Amino acid sequence: ATATGVELIGLIDEELLKSAELTGIWERKLRSIERREYSARQFLDELKAMVAGLVMSVMADNSGGKVVVADPPAAPQPARRRAPRKAKAPDAPVEGMACPACGKGTVIRGKTAYGCSRWREGCTWRHPFDTPADGDKPAQ
Repeated sequence: ATATGVELIGLIDEELLKSAELTGIWERKLRSIERREYSARQFLDELKAMVAGLVMSVMADNSGGKVVVADPPAAPQPARRRAPRKAKAPDAPVEGMACPACGKGTVIRGKTAYGCSRWREGCTWRHPFDTPADGDKPAQ
């Protein structure tokens, strides 16, 4: 429990509300509702009456008890997952290797360039025969 929660529980006079017994009572009634031995409407009406009574009790309490609401602790940041590193493509595509663009097709040799075997499915990767695979201009 947070410090605010502990402080709030300390101000509640109704012992039944703070007990595990109340949870047990509710669980028993909920199981009875599942077995259709107890009315869900009746359960809700009882809860509403109990909450209304507690609110009236708190409003009538003139003891001056106050709860200082503390800032909640910072939620732990989820660990960042690193993106898997892509293997560097060879200087020139090799027929049969996985397509560098879609990863599903394989590199095939065409008339003027290498391409993806899944070009009919929409992969547009092409690599002309006379340029390096990584797109760099050849040294001059």
